[in-house]
Amino acid sequence: GSELEYTESLRAWLVESLPKYKVRKFVDAPCGDFNWMRSVIGEVDIEYFGYDIVPSVISRNRELYGEENVNFEVANICNDELPICDLLMVRDCLFHLSYEDINKFLVNISNLDYKYLLTTTHILGKGWSNRDIVTGDFRLINLFLEPFNFKSRKVIEVVDDSLKISKIPRQMILVAKEDVPTSLRNNACD
Repeated sequence: GSELEYTESLRAWLVESLPKYKVRKFVDAPCGDFNWMRSVIGEVDIEYFGYDIVPSVISRNRELYGEENVNFEVANICNDELPICDLLMVRDCLFHLSYEDINKFLVNISNLDYKYLLTTTHILGKGWSNRDIVTGDFRLINLFLEPFNFKSRKVIEVVDDSLKISKIPRQMILVAKEDVPTSLRNNACD
Protein backbone atom coordinates (compact mmCIF):
# COMPACT_ATOMS: atom_id res chain seq x y z
CA GLY A 1 0.00 0.00 0.00
CA SER A 2 2.97 2.38 0.00
CA GLU A 3 3.54 2.45 -3.75
CA LEU A 4 2.80 5.71 -5.56
CA GLU A 5 0.10 4.25 -7.83
CA TYR A 6 -1.87 2.93 -4.82
CA THR A 7 -1.84 6.27 -3.03
CA GLU A 8 -2.87 8.53 -5.90
CA SER A 9 -6.31 9.50 -4.55
CA LEU A 10 -5.05 9.84 -0.96
CA ARG A 11 -2.13 12.04 -2.05
CA ALA A 12 -4.46 14.29 -4.04
CA TRP A 13 -6.86 14.51 -1.09
CA LEU A 14 -4.06 15.43 1.33
CA VAL A 15 -2.70 18.18 -0.94
CA GLU A 16 -6.20 19.64 -1.29
CA SER A 17 -7.46 19.06 2.26
CA LEU A 18 -4.55 19.86 4.56
CA PRO A 19 -4.88 23.60 3.85
CA LYS A 20 -8.70 23.37 3.97
CA TYR A 21 -8.59 21.89 7.49
CA LYS A 22 -5.78 24.26 8.53
CA VAL A 23 -3.40 21.39 9.23
CA ARG A 24 -0.02 22.79 10.23
CA LYS A 25 1.31 19.86 12.30
CA PHE A 26 0.88 16.41 10.80
CA VAL A 27 1.70 13.15 12.60
CA ASP A 28 2.05 10.03 10.44
CA ALA A 29 2.22 6.89 12.56
CA PRO A 30 3.35 4.47 11.32
CA CYS A 31 5.23 6.36 8.64
CA GLY A 32 6.94 3.37 7.04
CA ASP A 33 9.51 4.14 4.36
CA PHE A 34 8.11 7.62 3.51
CA ASN A 35 7.93 6.47 -0.13
CA TRP A 36 4.69 8.16 -1.13
CA MET A 37 4.34 10.80 1.58
CA ARG A 38 7.46 12.61 0.43
CA SER A 39 5.59 13.65 -2.73
CA VAL A 40 2.89 15.28 -0.56
CA ILE A 41 5.34 17.21 1.65
CA GLY A 42 6.61 19.35 -1.24
CA GLU A 43 3.06 20.45 -2.06
CA VAL A 44 1.88 21.61 1.37
CA ASP A 45 3.12 23.89 4.13
CA ILE A 46 3.18 21.61 7.18
CA GLU A 47 5.47 20.39 9.90
CA TYR A 48 5.65 16.62 9.45
CA PHE A 49 6.37 14.07 12.18
CA GLY A 50 6.82 10.45 11.07
CA TYR A 51 6.86 7.67 13.67
CA ASP A 52 7.53 3.97 13.31
CA ILE A 53 8.52 1.11 15.63
CA VAL A 54 11.38 -0.03 13.38
CA PRO A 55 14.60 1.85 14.28
CA SER A 56 16.33 1.05 10.97
CA VAL A 57 13.39 2.55 9.02
CA ILE A 58 13.58 5.73 11.09
CA SER A 59 17.38 5.96 10.68
CA ARG A 60 17.08 5.61 6.92
CA ASN A 61 14.23 8.15 6.73
CA ARG A 62 16.22 10.67 8.78
CA GLU A 63 19.26 10.22 6.57
CA LEU A 64 17.38 10.47 3.28
CA TYR A 65 14.50 12.84 4.03
CA GLY A 66 15.03 14.64 7.33
CA GLU A 67 14.73 18.41 7.07
CA GLU A 68 13.79 21.29 9.33
CA ASN A 69 10.07 20.62 8.85
CA VAL A 70 10.34 16.81 8.35
CA ASN A 71 11.07 14.81 11.50
CA PHE A 72 11.31 11.08 12.20
CA GLU A 73 11.32 9.27 15.55
CA VAL A 74 10.93 5.74 16.86
CA ALA A 75 7.59 5.35 18.66
CA ASN A 76 4.84 2.84 19.34
CA ILE A 77 1.36 4.32 18.82
CA CYS A 78 -0.03 2.04 21.51
CA ASN A 79 1.87 3.58 24.40
CA ASP A 80 4.39 6.26 23.41
CA GLU A 81 3.56 9.94 23.71
CA LEU A 82 3.01 11.60 20.35
CA PRO A 83 3.27 15.36 19.75
CA ILE A 84 0.40 17.82 19.65
CA CYS A 85 -0.88 17.93 16.09
CA ASP A 86 -3.72 18.98 13.86
CA LEU A 87 -3.95 15.66 12.02
CA LEU A 88 -2.96 12.18 13.16
CA MET A 89 -2.80 9.73 10.25
CA VAL A 90 -2.80 6.02 11.11
CA ARG A 91 -2.84 4.24 7.75
CA ASP A 92 -2.46 0.50 7.15
CA CYS A 93 -1.88 -0.23 10.81
CA LEU A 94 -4.88 -1.06 12.96
CA PHE A 95 -5.70 -4.19 10.94
CA HIS A 96 -2.35 -5.60 12.14
CA LEU A 97 -3.12 -5.01 15.85
CA SER A 98 -4.94 -7.14 18.40
CA TYR A 99 -8.02 -5.75 20.11
CA GLU A 100 -5.89 -5.21 23.21
CA ASP A 101 -3.36 -3.13 21.28
CA ILE A 102 -6.06 -1.16 19.44
CA ASN A 103 -7.57 -0.41 22.83
CA LYS A 104 -4.16 0.79 24.08
CA PHE A 105 -3.89 2.97 20.97
CA LEU A 106 -7.33 4.55 21.55
CA VAL A 107 -6.57 5.19 25.22
CA ASN A 108 -3.15 6.62 24.28
CA ILE A 109 -4.48 9.07 21.71
CA SER A 110 -7.35 10.10 23.97
CA ASN A 111 -4.63 11.90 25.96
CA LEU A 112 -3.14 13.51 22.84
CA ASP A 113 -4.03 17.04 21.80
CA TYR A 114 -5.05 16.64 18.13
CA LYS A 115 -7.93 17.82 15.95
CA TYR A 116 -8.49 14.99 13.46
CA LEU A 117 -7.75 11.29 13.00
CA LEU A 118 -7.37 9.91 9.47
CA THR A 119 -7.38 6.10 9.50
CA THR A 120 -8.10 3.00 7.42
CA THR A 121 -11.28 0.92 7.42
CA HIS A 122 -12.46 -1.78 5.03
CA ILE A 123 -15.86 -1.74 3.35
CA LEU A 124 -17.43 -5.10 4.13
CA GLY A 125 -20.85 -6.52 3.36
CA LYS A 126 -23.74 -7.46 5.61
CA GLY A 127 -23.02 -10.23 8.02
CA TRP A 128 -19.40 -9.22 8.48
CA SER A 129 -18.05 -9.33 12.02
CA ASN A 130 -14.64 -8.22 13.20
CA ARG A 131 -12.36 -10.74 14.84
CA ASP A 132 -9.36 -10.52 17.11
CA ILE A 133 -5.83 -11.47 16.05
CA VAL A 134 -2.36 -11.61 17.49
CA THR A 135 -0.54 -8.33 16.86
CA GLY A 136 1.53 -8.64 13.71
CA ASP A 137 -1.00 -10.79 11.87
CA PHE A 138 -3.55 -9.32 9.46
CA ARG A 139 -7.31 -9.27 9.17
CA LEU A 140 -9.86 -7.01 7.54
CA ILE A 141 -11.59 -4.58 9.91
CA ASN A 142 -14.70 -2.47 9.74
CA LEU A 143 -14.30 0.36 12.24
CA PHE A 144 -18.06 0.97 12.24
CA LEU A 145 -18.81 -2.42 13.80
CA GLU A 146 -18.17 -3.97 17.22
CA PRO A 147 -15.88 -3.63 19.08
CA PHE A 148 -14.67 -0.36 17.47
CA ASN A 149 -18.00 1.40 17.04
CA PHE A 150 -16.91 4.47 15.14
CA LYS A 151 -20.07 6.32 14.07
CA SER A 152 -20.46 6.67 10.30
CA ARG A 153 -22.56 9.82 10.74
CA LYS A 154 -19.59 11.45 12.52
CA VAL A 155 -17.17 10.91 9.62
CA ILE A 156 -16.20 14.27 8.15
CA GLU A 157 -14.75 12.95 4.90
CA VAL A 158 -14.04 9.64 3.22
CA VAL A 159 -11.09 9.03 0.91
CA ASP A 160 -10.98 6.00 -1.39
CA ASP A 161 -7.82 4.09 -0.48
CA SER A 162 -8.45 0.82 -2.28
CA LEU A 163 -5.54 -1.05 -3.76
CA LYS A 164 -6.15 -1.80 -7.43
CA ILE A 165 -5.24 -5.45 -6.90
CA SER A 166 -7.59 -5.89 -3.93
CA LYS A 167 -11.11 -7.26 -4.16
CA ILE A 168 -12.02 -5.67 -0.82
CA PRO A 169 -12.47 -1.88 -0.98
CA ARG A 170 -11.12 0.25 1.80
CA GLN A 171 -11.27 3.90 2.81
CA MET A 172 -9.49 6.44 4.89
CA ILE A 173 -11.97 8.16 7.20
CA LEU A 174 -11.47 11.61 8.70
CA VAL A 175 -12.94 11.93 12.20
CA ALA A 176 -12.72 14.79 14.71
CA LYS A 177 -11.04 13.88 18.00
CA GLU A 178 -14.26 14.24 19.99
CA ASP A 179 -15.85 11.55 17.77
CA VAL A 180 -13.04 9.00 18.11
CA PRO A 181 -13.79 6.26 20.66
CA THR A 182 -11.56 6.59 23.73
CA SER A 183 -11.37 2.82 24.23
CA LEU A 184 -13.01 -0.38 23.05
CA ARG A 185 -14.79 -0.60 26.39
CA ASN A 186 -16.03 2.98 26.55
CA ASN A 187 -17.36 4.13 23.21
CA ALA A 188 -18.63 7.52 24.28
CA CYS A 189 -19.19 8.77 20.73
CA ASP A 190 -22.91 8.20 20.41
